[in-house]
Amino acid sequence: MPAPQGPPPAPPRRSRLRRTLRALAWSFGGLIVLVLAIAAGAWWWLGSDQSLAAALARAARYLPAGHTLEARDVTGSVRAGGHIGWLRWQGPTLTVPRSEFESPAPLASSPVTLEDAERDHILRALEQTGWVIGGTQGAAARLGLKRTSLVSTMRRLGIVRLARASQRDEAPG
Repeated sequence: MPAPQGPPPAPPRRSRLRRTLRALAWSFGGLIVLVLAIAAGAWWWLGSDQSLAAALARAARYLPAGHTLEARDVTGSVRAGGHIGWLRWQGPTLTVPRSEFESPAPLASSPVTLEDAERDHILRALEQTGWVIGGTQGAAARLGLKRTSLVSTMRRLGIVRLARASQRDEAPG
């Protein structure tokens, strides 16, 4: 005679810790997916043609009482840059108008090496000082460097001043 058959044995219950850890892992995974979706949406919005105008309008809403920001003829995006025909910020005691300028495209530009950025920064300082390297008003002082350090950095980066046309014409030869 066969043994009496009872209900099949129940599978072993998982521990409460394991269930909690699994729920936390799923929650964390869902949070990561949500953050990635928001970031992708923001990236898309920054590239849309009206994002620059929308960003200016939003900035105007957050100004303190008594301050205004007006913009006209705004085209382009925050990510790719754009054109602002007229912009005016007005406070209780000061008004700052600005006409016809291009907004830079920091995210759309090609990657720049540190050496390229350093070269551009030094060239900009040299142009602003009329290629005066030393002295209190020179490029070295403006960059916060010693004159000799700036000269050696210029040599390393291959920065040389090309002779002006008038100097070439006057040169003996």
